[in-house]
Amino acid sequence: DIIDEMNSFDEIFNMSNIKAEKLLNEYIPLLLNLSKEKRTSEIAKALLKLQRGLTGDKHLAGAGYMQDNAMLGAYLLYYWPVSFLQILTICNDAGDRLEELYKKLSEEKRPFRILDLGCGPGAAACSVLSFLSSFAGDGKISAEVSLYDSSEKALKLAQKLVKNQPHKKEIKVSASVCNLESGEFFNSIEGQKFDIVVMSHSLNELWKTAGNKVQRRIGFLEKLMSYLADCGLLIINEPSVLDTSRALLEVRDGLVKDGLHIAAPCCSEGMCPALTAGPNHTCHCENMWKPVEPVAGIARMAKLDRESVKMTCFVFEKEGRVVRNLEDEGSKSAASISGRIVSDGMLNKSGRIRFLLCDGKSRVSISAKDKEPHAREEGFFDLKRYTEVEIVNPEKRGDKENISWGIGAETSVKILRKPLEL
Repeated sequence: DIIDEMNSFDEIFNMSNIKAEKLLNEYIPLLLNLSKEKRTSEIAKALLKLQRGLTGDKHLAGAGYMQDNAMLGAYLLYYWPVSFLQILTICNDAGDRLEELYKKLSEEKRPFRILDLGCGPGAAACSVLSFLSSFAGDGKISAEVSLYDSSEKALKLAQKLVKNQPHKKEIKVSASVCNLESGEFFNSIEGQKFDIVVMSHSLNELWKTAGNKVQRRIGFLEKLMSYLADCGLLIINEPSVLDTSRALLEVRDGLVKDGLHIAAPCCSEGMCPALTAGPNHTCHCENMWKPVEPVAGIARMAKLDRESVKMTCFVFEKEGRVVRNLEDEGSKSAASISGRIVSDGMLNKSGRIRFLLCDGKSRVSISAKDKEPHAREEGFFDLKRYTEVEIVNPEKRGDKENISWGIGAETSVKILRKPLEL
């Protein structure tokens, strides 16, 4: 039995003071109670099948796997917590926008209107609600949540989780079984406006075999944006695997070309440099994570590594306000370089640790000699993906065709924004 194989909930809750983990742990008892399959061994077997079917040949994507009790248990006790933390990370990155939205609705004295499309068992909606509760003095939130999914079983679970989420003041939930590729969905929301629309691991399931899938997804999201209220946000979260991630980057560029605006994580609204960097390049956030139980135990039994939370994501808004205004010269400015770290640290043949930094226009290399004292003091070797930094007085390296930068004696590294710590 799962509960026999894990520590008491009190011990789990005391494992960490990190807020993200605390918020997740509030849902673990609910997830355990909702899992029909109680045998860890069966859940681990189902998890392995599910993992291969979602990230391998992807034959399970959109295939109604949540109708199977064992696979649904694997989703609830493994993928649900991961999805919850992914959305929490995204919300944190767009936290200034969400705080502004919270203040606006508080002044209007009305609840949040949230639309979760392809919701599955409701991880995204629960995560958004938990994050919004951090702005409330009493930690309670009022919301009207609309859930859409093709699985009736998943919808029922989503309703229970959203209704019983621990930060509710007043939560109204509606659920609809719906095929998002059909016109019936937009007919069902006609005349409505939403403050937050979220699609987590569901956009890639739409028109997945169509030759024009990117164009159809762009059209779908553009129409969806028309249902956003003033200051409303559209949150898109997708797996970080190469083809799925690059497909979302293509969607991103199409939406930007058509006039939509990015609230996070991009530093500018130009075309994505990852797409032009080469077919093996992508852009994703990755946060290191020591999983809580039962995630850790199930992963061990399935012999799957779970050391981090990864995703490719974007937050869109109607109004054009870039997250952080960077210098027009961007990476060409010798005085200062600002942007996001978009790679892990890489050791090159000359013994230098190199990171890629995206300033919204291009990806540039920034490096330092491995273990160099000044670079270590500046925290250069500790940089993580999606950390937003400013490198002041970098050393120019490379040539005119391939400009790169180094950490010299006069260089300083300023952290402008960190990803959410898990």
